[in-house]
Amino acid sequence: MKWRIGLPKADEKIHEKLAAGGWQPLKEPLSIGGVLLCSVPFLIISTLLSFLIIQLFAPLSLEEIGVKEGGLSVSISFSFIGGLVLLMTVHQLLHLLMVPHFWRSSLTWAGLHALGAFVYSEEKIPKRRLYFLLISPYFLLSVILPVMAGCFGKLNTDLKLLILINAAGSCTDLLMLFLVLFVPSGTIIRSSGHRSFWKFEQHP
Repeated sequence: MKWRIGLPKADEKIHEKLAAGGWQPLKEPLSIGGVLLCSVPFLIISTLLSFLIIQLFAPLSLEEIGVKEGGLSVSISFSFIGGLVLLMTVHQLLHLLMVPHFWRSSLTWAGLHALGAFVYSEEKIPKRRLYFLLISPYFLLSVILPVMAGCFGKLNTDLKLLILINAAGSCTDLLMLFLVLFVPSGTIIRSSGHRSFWKFEQHP
């Protein structure tokens, strides 16, 4: 695994080589704007689901997010900032743990870019494993965590907001998960820059 600042850039020569090797491009948005636009429905659904789970245990009030009769008052504590950093770290770590042999992979990177932390890999990942790679940060941090914290009475305001932030931030993962559903079974998938490709797994 390697460390870097900024996401690896696309290389059209590599894309051409993959296509020549039988790799099929995934049908996906090709620009950041397109990805963000297509992610909006998943942002709404994921955030709403996590919000409803929170409401079952400890309803989030308008006062908790700073909406009061006199107007809007927002204060950000150091504990919340620390929680946000921890959240981003755990979110990316959950992705990383699903990358095959990530600790000795020369095709896997972790680092920072304009929107925060990231994990990126060009390893060949079986379709079924990719499901878990994409869904685990949302499912564990924004579905299981609020249920567990709610059962033990630990859903404070900061944790509620962090759960919702993770739910919203998982929208691009969920978009990718949706797109991968249309890839045939028994395939492997790999990334190259901002593109993804799939190919039927070859057994010896």
